[in-house]
Amino acid sequence: MPGAVPADRLLTPMETWLEHLATNAPYVVLVGVLLASGFGVPIPEDLPLLVGGYLAGQGYAEPYSLFAMCFAAIMIADGTLFFLGRTYGHHVPQMPILNRFLTDERVLQAERLLQRHGGKFIFVGRFIPGVRAPVMFGAGALKVPYWKFVLFDAGAAIITAPVFFFLGYYFADHIEAIRRWIIDGQLIVGLAVIAVLAIVIIRWRKRRQRMKLARSQHRSRDAA
Repeated sequence: MPGAVPADRLLTPMETWLEHLATNAPYVVLVGVLLASGFGVPIPEDLPLLVGGYLAGQGYAEPYSLFAMCFAAIMIADGTLFFLGRTYGHHVPQMPILNRFLTDERVLQAERLLQRHGGKFIFVGRFIPGVRAPVMFGAGALKVPYWKFVLFDAGAAIITAPVFFFLGYYFADHIEAIRRWIIDGQLIVGLAVIAVLAIVIIRWRKRRQRMKLARSQHRSRDAA
């Protein structure tokens, strides 16, 4: 059994605390943190995945079984929010605890974006901090088909979850450099997502204006 993991290998108190707990019960702790993150608690999903890979790399857990449980926790959290939105609608954000993360304003904003961009925003929403939980709940409230929800949500998770987990696993001895790389990468991804959304919205508005103009011209010709 490997010795205690040095606390200074990770950079923040949250990471040190999470690592301390996870070295004693990695499966339970990491699954719990990922579920909490999925329900809206402000913990970046990549952090427990990175720590999980790191702990597996240090011999505290079997890597493939730990990753499978982590991925299942991610999908269960998203699926639960989708189910709550689909079954109970806007009554859920009024419930204690959940109303701290699923505010009416966030849910309504997510629903507006889902109505504009459809399933694509489920995919994009997983990468935007603070948006994931309202998007999953809003998709359920809007009765997005199950197959479409699973397709876009699982598709996004399959891209990111293995990357973070196995970065931590294969480069456990360089965890600090990886974490800095992830932070820089998140900034770039975040800016790219914002830019793409801005382009989509601008094009949508221009198309809408052209359609309004065409309808107006058509009505004018009919009146003449």
